[in-house]
Amino acid sequence: QRLDFAHKISRQITNENDILVFEDLNVKGMQKFNGSMVADNVMGLITQLSKYKTELEGKLYHEIGRFEKSTGVCSECGQHHVLTLNDRNFTCTACETYQSR
Repeated sequence: QRLDFAHKISRQITNENDILVFEDLNVKGMQKFNGSMVADNVMGLITQLSKYKTELEGKLYHEIGRFEKSTGVCSECGQHHVLTLNDRNFTCTACETYQSR
């Protein structure tokens, strides 16, 4: 059932998008804090199947490294901002673009 679910979800993700971006997560580290909840997660399998199906269809697949800073980076100019966990939106100090976290 789990494999069937992973195939169906990965197929849906691949069919509905031309570019897929996944974040590389430290699942083993997450298991220390969330135990079986993370161990039962099929996200790793869905990611692998999506990557395979995306490349098979000639679409774009990109994986963001687990240590790559992506929060607080302006999507227009690339300026980095220091945000707290309460900051949901910000205005770029360089180009003054208002955007979500």
